[in-house]
Amino acid sequence: HKNGGSTMRDIFLENERLGYGLYQGYTQLLWRQDFAVLQRIAERAVAEKRSPNHFIMMEAHFGFEEFANRPLSDLVRLKQLYQAAGVRCPIALMTRVREPLAYYL
Repeated sequence: HKNGGSTMRDIFLENERLGYGLYQGYTQLLWRQDFAVLQRIAERAVAEKRSPNHFIMMEAHFGFEEFANRPLSDLVRLKQLYQAAGVRCPIALMTRVREPLAYYL
C-alpha cells in the first residue's frame, strides 16, 4: 500500500537543500513560523512588483483536516495578496491517493 510519499518527500527535501524553496511537511506543527517567512517574501515581492524566486513544498501527511484549517486559508490569503498586486505567483495542489483506496476509508 505505497504511493510514493517517501520519494516525493526526498524530492522536496533535496530542492530545499539546493535553496530552491522551503519544505513544510509531514505535520503542520511549524506552519506558523514557516508562514511568517512566506508572508515576508510575499510582502517584499509585492512591493517590488515581482514574482518570488522560491517556492514552498508542503506535505499534509496526516490528511486534509490538518491542512484545511490554517495552512489552506493562509495560502488563499497569499494568493489574494499577489493577485491584488498583479504579481504572478501560482499555487498548485497535488494529492496522492493510496490504492486500494477502500482500505483507507
